[in-house]
Amino acid sequence: MEKKGKQEKITERIGKRAKELGISKNSLAERVNIASNTFSNWAARGTMPPADIALAISDELQCSVRWLITGKDDKEEQYTMDEKNMIAKYRNLGKQDQFEIKALLEAKTMPFQQRKLDAG
Repeated sequence: MEKKGKQEKITERIGKRAKELGISKNSLAERVNIASNTFSNWAARGTMPPADIALAISDELQCSVRWLITGKDDKEEQYTMDEKNMIAKYRNLGKQDQFEIKALLEAKTMPFQQRKLDAG
């Protein structure tokens, strides 16, 4: 029984994260080279994805394998969902848009005195 409870949680995390990133389960299945009904099969059978598939899913969902399996992030990866979403959106931008975002962040995080001096 415990195994099934854990499995339901992993499939829920997969679904929730995919939805946050705007990825359908069918598209995710295609990207990681599994059948589209595999997610529901894992939930129904109470099984976990094989390690290579869990790794591929975590790559596609831009999350750690640890979070995918346990729901807990590694200590060094303590991003909020807003931060994770911003990173995902940034990665989907073109080079020019990324450059503009970097410039905006640099300007916004520059100390006030420096901004005042630069403004002249």
